[in-house]
Amino acid sequence: LISKGHIFSTRSDTETILHAYEEWGEDCVNRLRGMFAFAIWDSRGKRLFLTRDRLGIKPLFYAEYEGKFYFASEMKAILSDQTFPRDLDEMALSFYFILSYIPAPFSIYARIHKLLPGHTLTWENGKVSINKYWDLYLEPDRSKSEKHFIEGFMELLYESIQIRLMSEVPLGAFLSGGIDSSTVVALMSKASANPVNTFCIGFGGDIGGYLDERKYARMVAEQYSTNHREYEVIPKPEG
Repeated sequence: LISKGHIFSTRSDTETILHAYEEWGEDCVNRLRGMFAFAIWDSRGKRLFLTRDRLGIKPLFYAEYEGKFYFASEMKAILSDQTFPRDLDEMALSFYFILSYIPAPFSIYARIHKLLPGHTLTWENGKVSINKYWDLYLEPDRSKSEKHFIEGFMELLYESIQIRLMSEVPLGAFLSGGIDSSTVVALMSKASANPVNTFCIGFGGDIGGYLDERKYARMVAEQYSTNHREYEVIPKPEG
């Protein structure tokens, strides 16, 4: 973007997104990496543009009612309009009982929808159009060795963690001692010049025991010399 003449006044992600939209329009989403959900009002084109990251890590809700278009990262923002109807979506309710969650594009409310991951939404002249910009396609390649894929995976994982360590605010990691969080902490420690801040929640009282993973988190924290903090949750007895 800088090579194309864009001048930045900050180092924020928000300004980068705006410059990217100026340069590439709605196609800018194909050049973004990471998790995001954002809205841009194009005052020249009189068009509202919404999008959500490829895996739907960041939430984005939208709704239409009586000629008005709503969007927000949380449903309660839409429901702050006291005139907005609150009738439940029976299909979404059945999904919740079957799956223990409500998949996109449904929400518990009939008139509120989740924008699907990897999609964009454009509102223009009172009309909504939704387009898919990304999907996961798997094409097995059996011509390469297991070692090739292991090394390739580790390179991608390490690169993704390096990218996410670029931040204007302090960073840390939840550490349970399991394989996922332990791997992340190990690679964060490798990529960071300073000790990583790690946090672990332990369970006390009668629900402790096998649910309490602090022992394993401490082992990883000691291995990588992190700034480790532990907090304990103790349930209050009923009655």
